[in-house]
Amino acid sequence: MDSTTYRVLYALSRRLDRGQSISELVRSIKELGYTAYYKNIYDKCQKLKEEGTIKIEKTGMTSLLYLELTHPRTIDELASMELMRKKEFLEKDNGEEQMLRDIESIRDINLKATAIIRPEKNAKLNTAEILFIIDSDLASEGLCRGIREISKKHNKKFYPLILTGGEFKTMLQSEGYNQAKEMLKDKIVMENQSGFWRIVAQAPPTSPAEEIEPRKISEQELYWNLERFGYTSLTTKPLEKSADLNIETTIIGCLLKDDGRLKEAAAVLIGKNDINIRLLLYLGLKYGRLNMLGYLVESVKGLTKDDNKRTALGEGLTLFNVFHSQLTSNTTAGRWGIDTRTSAQDLLETLRKYDAA
Repeated sequence: MDSTTYRVLYALSRRLDRGQSISELVRSIKELGYTAYYKNIYDKCQKLKEEGTIKIEKTGMTSLLYLELTHPRTIDELASMELMRKKEFLEKDNGEEQMLRDIESIRDINLKATAIIRPEKNAKLNTAEILFIIDSDLASEGLCRGIREISKKHNKKFYPLILTGGEFKTMLQSEGYNQAKEMLKDKIVMENQSGFWRIVAQAPPTSPAEEIEPRKISEQELYWNLERFGYTSLTTKPLEKSADLNIETTIIGCLLKDDGRLKEAAAVLIGKNDINIRLLLYLGLKYGRLNMLGYLVESVKGLTKDDNKRTALGEGLTLFNVFHSQLTSNTTAGRWGIDTRTSAQDLLETLRKYDAA
């Protein structure tokens, strides 16, 4: 693959939800740190259109470029682009090569694809965000243990996001904000590049992949999303519409505020709704709230009457415990190292109020 093709595909692959004009594409490539000239990019896009890799749609007086994900050649080209991106990243001598080799050494028959997220940024922070796409969530515990060992070996904080292929596709096509859409903007697929892009091609995102920092979510935004998920007691004022967040981001946003009411609200959301426990694990590790999440998940598990909910939360706690050494204590809060004034009875009454236990 020549360098111009690589730059065009790389820039287009970061924003699958919207097309780009030639001028916008040139600007996107330059923002990625490469050189780009209008005529060269125009000529290359015409050639890629003839080959079936991209499509051009007319919107008024503007022609917008999109990846043609239904064409088999596009998947092969995107896989080649990912390999070039991987090679380019490793050539920067950022000390990540051995870590990436160790990640690639994790083998599991359920593992469909692996990608590192925000690689340049995380290399500078001595952290690693890794997306694992799996066939079955039965692979989760083994993956977590493997990641934990690599984390210790490299003395680096690892934040794994483990999703089934179905979960990944659902997140890509859902409305509102979620981490899967955000990750497409800055990632390198390390393993099974073709398989990764085949999954994306089956469920290309159709809404913006805006980046949201949970630490900066306002109380107004949290109140709006808490009401969406069935918790309505925090304000009597009319709520203005805010950005729709996925439930896991809403939960972590609550825990990042120094407000006991929001922590109770997070517990209600865990008890009342279906949640992705592996996404909560990722968020808890990344934002330093795994202990509080573990405490809430274990508390709700002990109080719920729903057998399926109890089983799902128990499986999640198994993963949490891979990354957390519980303390010796007679209380749930003590085992997770949490100082709280909320008794189990208080929490039970709150959960019952919202039909969450």
